[in-house]
Amino acid sequence: MRAFTLIELLVVVAIIGILAAVGVTTFSGFQEKAKISASKANFKNIVKFISLSYSRCEIDDKVMMNNQSGVSTDVTSGFCNNSPLGACHILTAHFKSLKWKNPFTDYYIKNNVDSEYALHCSNSGWPSKELVSKAGYIFITNVSGSPKTMRIEMRQDNDYSGNWSKRYSRKDIIIP
Repeated sequence: MRAFTLIELLVVVAIIGILAAVGVTTFSGFQEKAKISASKANFKNIVKFISLSYSRCEIDDKVMMNNQSGVSTDVTSGFCNNSPLGACHILTAHFKSLKWKNPFTDYYIKNNVDSEYALHCSNSGWPSKELVSKAGYIFITNVSGSPKTMRIEMRQDNDYSGNWSKRYSRKDIIIP
């Protein structure tokens, strides 16, 4: 019966180490792409929800959303008859109750739960002010002028060298 020599074992361990290093690098690339895809999906779903809610305002239908405690309430007057930033606070409470979080968890601020959630108002101060340039956070801003417009923006990734249009998602919603 013949055994393996020390050199043969070292070669096998080295090969396994190289394969593991390549695998870890590839896996981290998949994680980054998954975070970007999840952020884009959050953005699209939030835009659809807001558009649908404003279409309810146009037909004088009741608009129901969760408050921060998760209780479904009638927000028609506060949502439909308010500025985009006033409506933003109603929307952030709704999505916080649904626990929609930013998939880029490395941006969470320690001991600050608000930094975990995906949707923020541009005028809400800290921590939103610190998160505006980070990937995966969705911000609602008011666009001045007529008609009233709500702008929804999100940085998609951490690439600071690429084209603006590929790094950001932006949607303007005309408010009735």
